[in-house]
Amino acid sequence: MNYSEMNLSIQKGEFLEYGEHEGQLYGTKLSTIRDIINDGKCAILDVEPTALRLLKNKVFAPLVVYVAPGNGGDRTMGNEVIL
Repeated sequence: MNYSEMNLSIQKGEFLEYGEHEGQLYGTKLSTIRDIINDGKCAILDVEPTALRLLKNKVFAPLVVYVAPGNGGDRTMGNEVIL
């Protein structure tokens, strides 16, 4: 999909989430999620809370898991191990 085709798909509301990085558009198509569900599989998504509004319906019926940071201990970010 080229830039203009993706832009048109975004305008049509075909993406759950989308963004641009270094001049390239990227995103998660709602039709892809539907295809996964129709294949009897479970789509595991890491989305912004605002994207849940699009998923909260009978078609997607999401199971939402919130992961909160723990308290204390030696914790680091990035590619390092969290102890």
